[in-house]
Amino acid sequence: ARQMAVAFAGLKTRYPHIDTLSLGMSDDMEAAIAAGSTMVRIGTAIFGARDYSKK
Repeated sequence: ARQMAVAFAGLKTRYPHIDTLSLGMSDDMEAAIAAGSTMVRIGTAIFGARDYSKK
């Protein structure tokens, strides 16, 4: 997690317009935020698991 935060900081130094680090999903959002994520995909936490049996 720390490596990603360091890598993102390096990218921001080289490319100041970069402002988004999208990491993680519902199951690991705490770790993603700890790693510096500015965007987390939390669809399952809001809508529940997908039902792939219906086709």
